[in-house]
Amino acid sequence: MSFLSQVDRRASFLIGAALALVACELFSQGEPSGEGSGGSAAVSPDVPGLSKAKRTPSKQGPWAYVLPVDHGVRADGSGKGHFRAPRFHGEHNGIDLLAPIGTPVFAACEGRAMAGASRSFGRWIHLVCPVPPGLVRSGNPHASFFYAHLNESKLPHDRWVPVGKGDTLGTVGKTGNAAAASIQPHLHLELIIQGSLRAALDERHLGNDQSSVPEAVAFLRALDERCLEPHGFQPKSGALRRARRFDPFVALTCLSHDKPSFVPAPEPLEFASSAWSKFYLARGFNVDRGPDSLLLAGN
Repeated sequence: MSFLSQVDRRASFLIGAALALVACELFSQGEPSGEGSGGSAAVSPDVPGLSKAKRTPSKQGPWAYVLPVDHGVRADGSGKGHFRAPRFHGEHNGIDLLAPIGTPVFAACEGRAMAGASRSFGRWIHLVCPVPPGLVRSGNPHASFFYAHLNESKLPHDRWVPVGKGDTLGTVGKTGNAAAASIQPHLHLELIIQGSLRAALDERHLGNDQSSVPEAVAFLRALDERCLEPHGFQPKSGALRRARRFDPFVALTCLSHDKPSFVPAPEPLEFASSAWSKFYLARGFNVDRGPDSLLLAGN
């Protein structure tokens, strides 16, 4: 594929590059919810745009988009939120989806989820589900989604419960190290591919762990064959993977069919909205609006 070798070379070079002292990704999950959550900003009583937003997932596609509104990537005085954006400790492990406090957050897939809190991530949710069958080359790979900086969660802490695709898990917030005044409210979303259900459940999404697994490479190759290459869809940076981590926006665009069209965030957040077209290219569909039909070939 046109950009796989570049991705793999970059991933190999960056393994182990993250330092031990990081602000966001390094702290362990599983701290008691009452300790070090970074505070809670008040829930907005009226989130602009939600009255017209989709609140139920499309039946098309194995996964669902995680927000009912799309204000793009957070970019403010504290940095940029795209996948593998520069960080003082290395690179960003996920994407920061800009949204007003109180915006509902949805389950990307059907699986198991639990909530928790830590000093850096604030209130978080961990969601685990199988990799869609059409992208499985061997074994039993599972996806591990991590939602951070939430204002509130509807799930129990430190106990796995079943969730359905599109279920409301909580709301966007500014907790953990996102509580700083210069950081705008957002959902920090990570996607890791593991080789088994057990490994995905045990995943801690630590920033200093840049180990990889064969299943992450296989997932990239399968998605490239069935979605990226046929539609000319790729990040402008060419960076789709960081060890076992995968670009969540690319995966959700390929595997869901309910992404809202991008619109700049309402004031006072508008200045922090960066459109997807700043970071991604596609042939045959507008990356800001999203595809008109499910991209994944054969589904």
